[in-house]
Amino acid sequence: MKAGNNQDFGMSMNDAEIYALGRMYEFGITVEQDHRKAAELYIEAAEMGNEQAKNVFFFDFDQKPRINTKQERVATIMEAAQMGYVDAQYSLGGRYRGGIGMRKSYPAAFYWLSKAAEQGHVEATYYLGAMYLRGRGTEVDIGKAKELTRKAADLGYAPAQHEIGKVLLGEEGRKLEAIEWIRRSSDNGYRIAQLDLGTMHLQGDGVEFDPIRGMELLTSSAKQRYASAAYKLGEIFDKGQYGFEKDPEKAIRWYKKAQRIGYVGAELRLAQIYQNGEGVERDLFQCIKYYKLADQHGWHYANNMLMEIFAN
Repeated sequence: MKAGNNQDFGMSMNDAEIYALGRMYEFGITVEQDHRKAAELYIEAAEMGNEQAKNVFFFDFDQKPRINTKQERVATIMEAAQMGYVDAQYSLGGRYRGGIGMRKSYPAAFYWLSKAAEQGHVEATYYLGAMYLRGRGTEVDIGKAKELTRKAADLGYAPAQHEIGKVLLGEEGRKLEAIEWIRRSSDNGYRIAQLDLGTMHLQGDGVEFDPIRGMELLTSSAKQRYASAAYKLGEIFDKGQYGFEKDPEKAIRWYKKAQRIGYVGAELRLAQIYQNGEGVERDLFQCIKYYKLADQHGWHYANNMLMEIFAN
């Protein structure tokens, strides 16, 4: 444990004691409740290396609205970022980039993400590369964007690994290298890479034709709430693809999962299934429900279908 100075009790306190004091202020235990003071103490303890303080501050204070306003939460993160705490720098950069709790500012986002990336923060490195690619907060620099994306990929960041793989797929003679990057990303649990690699296995495209492995990867992706994967599974059982028999019950189950997580195409397909009684009993109530949802979500073709139903 490291020792520090805290004025509250006029004595030198180690990181665990400062963390404990922060908890006292957070919950008002023998002292008046003061969330800002609690945050300051957590920052101090975190700077001394206390892992509990790091977790409490960034996964509790930053995520749960215990401090009264967004501005106050941002203020405490700003203090930590200015002290050089890398997770705070990344958090602040992300907030400026997305306009979360503050006015969106790409130059400010670029500044703080650069600070975090200089300290080896892998996510900051990746998003900094994206800013170079799009010229946000800086001049467009494709070379720098590629360099940072590759650095994040080498550090094991799955979205960066997937992005490199997708880029290499478009380059002649580099398909095997591309697939290896996508496989790494998939192995690291990245749901988009799992869909891509799973589809490759289903088709035997550059990898072993292995429908069982393909379905495992698609299922893993869908269970991480990736709507495209859920819809793909629905299609497979709907049409009887890749050697799998048609199974209307499974198709509907996967289409409904895709619909619940925002895939509008699933709403249209469900409406058609219930309208035509494809593998299930015809159900105009369910049909109208899904056409209405699709129309509300911007697929105005669905409104034409509703007009035809009501006309008949």
